[in-house]
Amino acid sequence: MKISLSGYKKEFLKLEDLEAIIPTGRKGKALNYGQGEGQVQIDDSVWGVYVGRSKEYFIQYEEGSLSKVAFKDLLNDLIDHLSESTESEMRILGIHENE
Repeated sequence: MKISLSGYKKEFLKLEDLEAIIPTGRKGKALNYGQGEGQVQIDDSVWGVYVGRSKEYFIQYEEGSLSKVAFKDLLNDLIDHLSESTESEMRILGIHENE
């Protein structure tokens, strides 16, 4: 699953900048950084932060072990948190649920 951050106001210029995507009240840390991209651990999951062809950021769920309810709660927290720093509406790309 990818979330496009069209209109995101912040730039990721160093490792610590990636921590800006961690929702308030969630445990997390930036894991690695290079050329404006990197990975962030949020609770028991890892999210990639990437720059697309159009120079817009997107985040991508990469790994973790969460229940369906815990994942939805984290996703809602993440979207709410990121919406505070985004000028336009975010797009969620490629959601596929297997029950």
